[in-house]
Amino acid sequence: MKYESDFLTRVILRLDYPTEPGLQGDHEPEVSAGISDRFPFVQSVENTQVSFTVSPDGSGMEQSRKGWNWLHKTHEHENQKVVTVATDFLAIEYFEDQYTNFEEFIDNFYFVFERFQKLYEVEEFSRIGLRYIDEFTMPDGNALDWENLIAKDLITSVNAGVLKGQRVTRSMHQLH
Repeated sequence: MKYESDFLTRVILRLDYPTEPGLQGDHEPEVSAGISDRFPFVQSVENTQVSFTVSPDGSGMEQSRKGWNWLHKTHEHENQKVVTVATDFLAIEYFEDQYTNFEEFIDNFYFVFERFQKLYEVEEFSRIGLRYIDEFTMPDGNALDWENLIAKDLITSVNAGVLKGQRVTRSMHQLH
């Protein structure tokens, strides 16, 4: 089934690994040169970590610099296809209207990953995540009334526990 509207706004694949010493510091990573054919525009972004503490003795917030993230883009001033190389993760992200199919997406990921592994030889990955983000814009009315947006059988669980005359204030679901 193909919907008339495409609600897909982002696709992200991310690999987490232990902190890589070769990616620490404020200099552009060596892998940048290897992926510049497809992702020629590089931008550094400071990575800041914020920690919150709540205890009987008091609470507080601590902010510290964790290093740099290096964004490798297909276009200089726009987020269309972006590879992020950080001290502890590697990610590829396609923004709205850029994702056409999985084969092209994974081909770009493998292109980056092969060059990354050749340089850093990371042996252990703690997490891999693939996320498709769909955004539905509701012009007005009931935020859970998706009847004209997606197939009814995909949203049955959202309204399953709602009795007649009741209103949902929060609905959280996880489907495996």
